[in-house]
Amino acid sequence: MAEIKPFLWRNEWEKWLRSFNIYVDTEEISSVIKKRNKLLHLGGPQLQEVAYSLPGALVAYHATKENDVFTPLVDKLNEYFSPQRNAVFERHMFRSMVPRQGESFAEFLLRLRQQASKCSFGATKTEIEEICIADKIIDAWAKTALKKKLLETELKLEEIINTCTVEEQVNQQSEAMVIPSDADIVKKIAVQTKRNDRTNDVCGRCGAADHDERSMACPARNSKCNKCSRFGHYARMCKTALKRRFGTPYDNQRKRPRTSQFQVRAIDEEELF
Repeated sequence: MAEIKPFLWRNEWEKWLRSFNIYVDTEEISSVIKKRNKLLHLGGPQLQEVAYSLPGALVAYHATKENDVFTPLVDKLNEYFSPQRNAVFERHMFRSMVPRQGESFAEFLLRLRQQASKCSFGATKTEIEEICIADKIIDAWAKTALKKKLLETELKLEEIINTCTVEEQVNQQSEAMVIPSDADIVKKIAVQTKRNDRTNDVCGRCGAADHDERSMACPARNSKCNKCSRFGHYARMCKTALKRRFGTPYDNQRKRPRTSQFQVRAIDEEELF
């Protein structure tokens, strides 16, 4: 037998054994010792290694009694290559099947039928509904670690619901017990600041978000501001301080015409006496 992956052992062994039984019937081989030897020979070195390592697989043959040495070997190999089938996993494989590259409809339909034969979809309406809900919970809600736990054994819907409920409560309690460190707080503040910066990331000249004030394509570069009368930005983006736009009382005083430095008030002669 060619080397195959462990999770495919059951399917490949069942197909190979079926083919071997067809060969034995065609060749009309009835001797149990010949059937056993043929199985080991056609199976190849890998199958032989498995057979010789399984306790009770190779029973001694007594020619006088013609005891059955073929059936014990097949039974032990079935136990080795055919662990208990997980119906949940088989249904998952069925739902995830898609046509292969270049596969015809007839070939795809055949694969679907083969996979469906390994699945247990339920006998009654209630059972079918519970199986579908359980499968959906495992497929869509459960995280990887929880999936492994739920697939270890076939559980009923109520057991799956209880397991998921406990898992959610434990996760919430664990998160509540964690005390944030200073580094986590700083990181959270940095993330929030970065978000705020992104919201204010607009052009300082025109207010558009598709470029910044350094862009030569900004339409406000040569525009005159209606507030400060300067060029290079729109009024809605004007940042000129009010005191510079309208002046301060001190500025107004400085702008008044100054009197002559040597101005002298005239004095009447009567004021001298």
